[in-house]
Amino acid sequence: MPADITRLLRATAEDYELLDVRSLDRAGHPVVWEALGAAGRRLFAKRHKNALMHQRETAAYRLLAPALGSGRAPALLAEDTRSLLIVTSALPGTPVISTDLTAAEEQEVYRQAGQLLATTHAQPTTGAPVGEYLPWAQERARALARARDARLSDEAVEVLADATRAEPPPTALAYCHGDFGPRNWIVRRAGDRLALGLIDFERSHVEAPARRDLMRVTLQLTPHRPDLRAAFTTGYGRELTPQEPPLDNGDTVESTSRAMKDIRAEKDMGLYEYEGGREECLRRISGLAERPKTAAQAARVSPRALLPTGSTFASEWASSDIAGQRQLLLKSKVRACICRNSLSSLCCPPLPATRPATSRRLGSARRGQRGAPSSRPA
Repeated sequence: MPADITRLLRATAEDYELLDVRSLDRAGHPVVWEALGAAGRRLFAKRHKNALMHQRETAAYRLLAPALGSGRAPALLAEDTRSLLIVTSALPGTPVISTDLTAAEEQEVYRQAGQLLATTHAQPTTGAPVGEYLPWAQERARALARARDARLSDEAVEVLADATRAEPPPTALAYCHGDFGPRNWIVRRAGDRLALGLIDFERSHVEAPARRDLMRVTLQLTPHRPDLRAAFTTGYGRELTPQEPPLDNGDTVESTSRAMKDIRAEKDMGLYEYEGGREECLRRISGLAERPKTAAQAARVSPRALLPTGSTFASEWASSDIAGQRQLLLKSKVRACICRNSLSSLCCPPLPATRPATSRRLGSARRGQRGAPSSRPA
């Protein structure tokens, strides 16, 4: 065991016994160790991949974990920012992904998962790390990569790929877990009841829940199990709106996935082994892939109207925290050009002639309003 981990464990528990290495990085190096401290107390030592993940997880143990309730998340016992190390207590139980459960028990797990996520999303965002806002194409690529890493079926990955082609509409920001799923859900039996806890907060940050947490539940975990989705929304406290998951049409996703599975079975049986057969197979799959996308677009069509809000951008800006200000800029589609030269026209490229009416160039003409955007009515 590395010396820095030994020192941190000794500072946490003077006498301890190393039990096992619990996780390796992609290069095969240990990153999570399990140890046994005094009085049989289980401990975990973890080295983060980078400073950002270390910041996210330590912040979550201070801001999120206490709100989840006793026994619902580990406790942070020690940290070393220089070495990117933490030591935490252990949650009793096993990961849901490797636990045999009956259908009724699965529903109870998803109900409690909905409760935990609702509590997470309800926490104040002040002081929480703000997530990077990647282009939707990159977010989608990450989701597909994780779906493959989770060993989802080819059909499920294809449905996810086609259902997420269109970027979800903007929604309110919230404190999100970032890697919410059965491998980070710890379930234990307490008599005839189940209790669910949550671990691994290194990807937690402030972002729109639809971009990761809710997308994972609706598209990766429950496309074939409407009973689990119903259990989750019961725990979450409400039905998800069409704007929250990229696609909230379980019937369409499920039927499309079944049809794709049938086509693959036909291909495996050799029914497309003729001239033009491969093209016919791809054409059928492409046609099926349009169904979730069309259903999602139809569900999102709604009339638009301009309504007075009684407020201005300046007042909204002044009353918002950093996350709220970022959301305001995103919703307003403001474009900012920041230059070293105070005369922005000398260093900024011209905006397109067809730019939206909300686009603005920030330069010397607004040097006196650095603290707030324009007071034009919202």
